[in-house]
Amino acid sequence: MSELQKYISKRIRILRIQSGMTQEQLEEKADLGTNYAYKLENLEPNIKISTLEKIIEALNVDLQTFFDLTLKEESTDSTLTNGAQL
Repeated sequence: MSELQKYISKRIRILRIQSGMTQEQLEEKADLGTNYAYKLENLEPNIKISTLEKIIEALNVDLQTFFDLTLKEESTDSTLTNGAQL
């Protein structure tokens, strides 16, 4: 898996959790198939640009925020108590 693939998978997961969404909610909001978010975050980070655009829109972030390499991974402990899946 390339560094870009790892980064995209990690950013999807972090931004989904920060927005309080479960994987299922992201799939519904971005019109993705069942278990697609899990696969992207954990197994198969290959993704079409059009699908990435849907996910970014569903996460309600802009491209600059999604690809901001200066952002550090924040602790997700507090958001996990809100019911969001890892």
